[in-house]
Amino acid sequence: MGLAIVHTGYACQFFAYIFDLENKELNEYSSTHESALNVPCSIAPNSISGESRYKKTPLSQESIRIKNIPGSQRVVFNLNNKKKIFKGDISIEEMGTPLVSIREVETSGRIIYTHQNSIMRTSGEMFLGDKRISLDSINDFAGMDFTIGLHARETYWNWASGAGYDQDGKAVAVNLAGDPSGKEPNKISNIWIDGKMYMVRGINFQYKDTLSEWKITGPDGTNLTFTPYGQREGNLNALLVISKFKQPFGKFVGTISIEGKELNVEMRGVTEEHHSKW
Repeated sequence: MGLAIVHTGYACQFFAYIFDLENKELNEYSSTHESALNVPCSIAPNSISGESRYKKTPLSQESIRIKNIPGSQRVVFNLNNKKKIFKGDISIEEMGTPLVSIREVETSGRIIYTHQNSIMRTSGEMFLGDKRISLDSINDFAGMDFTIGLHARETYWNWASGAGYDQDGKAVAVNLAGDPSGKEPNKISNIWIDGKMYMVRGINFQYKDTLSEWKITGPDGTNLTFTPYGQREGNLNALLVISKFKQPFGKFVGTISIEGKELNVEMRGVTEEHHSKW
C-alpha cells in the first residue's frame, strides 16, 4: 500500500492505494482541493512531532492522521472510494539511522528539509472492505518521506524505495534517486543494512516504460532489476502547480555492494517517474 498527503499552500492532495497480490486488484483513493480556502489538509511542522492530517469535511468520517513521534509514526485512516472502505491503524518504527538533511536548492536561497527512512518495522491492522490484513514487525516493512520546503520551479526525478532481506537474512532497504534531466547526475542515494545507513551516488535508471522491467545500476555495484505488479498514476494541474507521476509497485531482485561486499537481495517496494512545477 501507499499513502501520501501533499500541501503546496494553495492546493492540497491526498492519495492512498492498496494492491491485493492474490487477486491482482488495485484499490485507489484520492482527492484534490485546488483552493486556498477551507483547505482540508495540514502538514506537521516537523518530522518528529505534530500531525499531518486530511479530513474531507469537518463532519466527515473520511480522514487520514499521521502522528509523528521521535523514531516512529502512527498512521490512522478511514477512506471510501464508493466501492470499498479502506481503514487502518498502523505503527511504523525506525530500525536504524534515518536520512535527515537540509539543503539549498540550486544556490537559490530556497531550503528543503527531508527526513527519509526506507527500513521501518510495521505493526497494526488494516481492513479492505470486510478483509482484515494483519501486519507484524518481522515480515512487514514500511518507508517514510517527510519533506518540507521550497523546491526548484521545475523538477524531474526517478526514485526507488524498497525493503527486504539479503541471502544471509539481514534486513536491507534502498532509497535511490536519479535525475532524468541530467542536471544532477550525482544525486545522493541511501542503502540500509540491518539499520546502518550507507550513502551512494550516481544511480542510473533504465526502462522502456514504467510498467516494463526497470534496470537500476550504480558505480558502487548496485545492480537491481525491478518488476512491476502494477502502478498508480497521478496528474495534478492546479494552474501554478503541475504534478505528473507514475509509481509502479513490485519486486526488486539483484545485488548491492557495500564496502566491497556483494549482497544478493530480494525486496518489495516502488519506483517512480515524476515531473513537477511548483
